[in-house]
Amino acid sequence: MELKHVSLADSAAIAVAASNHSLTELHALILEALIIHKGSAHVDQICDHVSLTWGSLRKRDGTPYAVDCRRAVNSSLLKSCNDAPLYKRQHFHNWVLTTHAKAVLAESEVDLSDVKFVSLGNGQDQFKMPDDELSPYEPPSRPESAAGQNTPADNVVASDRIRDDTYEWPRVESEVEHDTENDLAAAMDLTGLQLILLRVLGTIEEGKGMHIEDIHYRVGPHFVNLKKKNGTMYSAETKRATISSLTNNPSPPFFVKINKDPTKWILAPAGLEKLALYKVQAVKMRARKRSQSDSNNEEPDTKSDVESETSKVDAPTKVNTKATGHTENKADAIRRSTSPTSDTPSKRQRKT
Repeated sequence: MELKHVSLADSAAIAVAASNHSLTELHALILEALIIHKGSAHVDQICDHVSLTWGSLRKRDGTPYAVDCRRAVNSSLLKSCNDAPLYKRQHFHNWVLTTHAKAVLAESEVDLSDVKFVSLGNGQDQFKMPDDELSPYEPPSRPESAAGQNTPADNVVASDRIRDDTYEWPRVESEVEHDTENDLAAAMDLTGLQLILLRVLGTIEEGKGMHIEDIHYRVGPHFVNLKKKNGTMYSAETKRATISSLTNNPSPPFFVKINKDPTKWILAPAGLEKLALYKVQAVKMRARKRSQSDSNNEEPDTKSDVESETSKVDAPTKVNTKATGHTENKADAIRRSTSPTSDTPSKRQRKT
């Protein structure tokens, strides 16, 4: 895509317009980067543009930024999206300009005829992922070094994947609503990030690890909805929070590195136990939520709902009783047939 030319005069006009709306120099540069890319840019492209003058940027109080360029850009994008939606997140790491930004930039008198703006309406300024199940993990091909460390080719693969617009981003959508995921995490004494890491690493084959870069990108779509144990959102960027959660493990640990390649992670035995518990708890909670939503119309059979949902995870052996045509667990059938109080046909005849 051909980039839009922004002159020095245009850049100065954008900065003045941003200042008139109490925006920082960083906001002005982000707006400029999105204009250069005609209204839609990857976060890496935004960071590349901001980094050109990063050393001279100052906050509102005139002090330099204490964090690195990428973290400041991410923070500015997210805060602006929540408080004053100048930008909207689109397709994971892509950002677009909104009509609110267009109103701000109108004062700059910069030519915006070829710049696209997205309107915000009906509360659509928040980025939400569709509910879907985890896709199986297929590790990308990357050369392995003899010492198990990243080779220069590894970095090329990761960089190309980030910047290539044709890259098909991994799907890690929730199989239940985000609030339910956070409720489950709290009930299991986990953070929201720990729970999604259990689910992500649970998709790989036994003995095979997942590269830290792939973990980061699969966690990304969920990150804006995850909560800590105290119920607050994460303030750090996705990758930093992911690495921190992997390394700051409970005892016994949930996640461990592979000895032959310390850049790859797998689930430890304790992590596998937590993942199994999550699967059972998830289907039970979905059954309860479904029965609660149906209770307005009719009285649901909650017990049968839970048993039906749990059977999807546990997959017990089924038997059919010829008398009633009812399908039940083998263990239940044995208990029913051997119970001294079971209502046999002969007893029913005596009662009548």
